[in-house]
Amino acid sequence: MTDRHPMHLLWNPSIRESVVLPASEFEADEFTRYGFGYDSTSGDYKILRICDESNQILALKVSSWRKINKHPHGVYNAVTRTHSLAFVREAFHWIGNSRERGSRHSSSIEYSLVSFSISKEMYGEIPLPEEILSLVGIVFVGVSVLDGMLCVHVTKNLRGFETLKLWALKDYGIKESWSALFTMEDPLIYRFISRYRFADGELLFSCIHLPSDEPVFRTSSGPFLSWPDAGYVGGVAYTESLISPRSLIY
Repeated sequence: MTDRHPMHLLWNPSIRESVVLPASEFEADEFTRYGFGYDSTSGDYKILRICDESNQILALKVSSWRKINKHPHGVYNAVTRTHSLAFVREAFHWIGNSRERGSRHSSSIEYSLVSFSISKEMYGEIPLPEEILSLVGIVFVGVSVLDGMLCVHVTKNLRGFETLKLWALKDYGIKESWSALFTMEDPLIYRFISRYRFADGELLFSCIHLPSDEPVFRTSSGPFLSWPDAGYVGGVAYTESLISPRSLIY
């Protein structure tokens, strides 16, 4: 993000309506990420914004950003492989690690899956698969939601090949329920982000493709040539709705 004070829009592409949200007093940076979800306790939609400067939450009925406590001491955001904060069970999720940014000792990284309850406004942690916890070296880890399941995807260079792997948490909060959905080794693909899972289990993801070094879409079975390039923003899967964004702002 080149604009430190960007304009925020809430947009419903189904009905082509949008509304300008209140501006935040805190600057954004390249590691800023957003999450959007519904709080059934308060009957309000909320947006969580995490960045180095401050974590903030916006309740649409209140229409003002409010600073909240940052996640536990010693845990740093690792969101470069995450498009937006994953929202499952009325909680936002993203990857954190125990290594301070700028450290050269990459082997000392310990990953964690941070959660934030939208109603209680409390941080928690979801246990990760042992295979992720044991990874060392240059690794890219991200989180997404597929078929309503919390998922974690990993890209790691192994024996000269980029190894891509995706896990799904089938029973929320139960470490033993992590299941590997997809594994692939390809020397021409790296840094993938899962986007959507079709009814037959086919996975759609965006990735960097060599030698062009450009972001593209593809599926787990092969190139998806009918789709345009992913670009640096990529695509977003969403559920159609007739709710007007303007009706949510009070």
